[in-house]
Amino acid sequence: MRYDEFRSELVTRGLFDPFAAVCRRAGLRLSDVYGAGRTKGVVRARAECWRHMRGLGMSYPEIGSLWDRDHTTVIAALTRDDVAEVARPTEVVELKARIANLESRLAVLESRLTVVLRREPRDLAPDSVAG
Repeated sequence: MRYDEFRSELVTRGLFDPFAAVCRRAGLRLSDVYGAGRTKGVVRARAECWRHMRGLGMSYPEIGSLWDRDHTTVIAALTRDDVAEVARPTEVVELKARIANLESRLAVLESRLTVVLRREPRDLAPDSVAG
């Protein structure tokens, strides 16, 4: 598939804007990411685009076909450690678990604070206050 056909297909599928944002962050052109380049920046940007597509439920063969690559290339790229650093699913799961833990701890502290604030003030008659 030629680049202009690729770009048109991205627009049709609503993928152009997210991919353009990936390229801007990486300081690359989308044509560079679509091309055969293998520099670290290009590989990571391409993998981020592919990961986005996987998140939308696209299969490896669908992604490979759109990008003019074999599906095994997509699989290999998304399982490489240096590329997976961008957003490892296990790290995301761990972070979500930590957030849930912190939220539950916060809820406990909020309930304790509510109990403390609802207590009746101690009887402090004005005449019992030292003055």
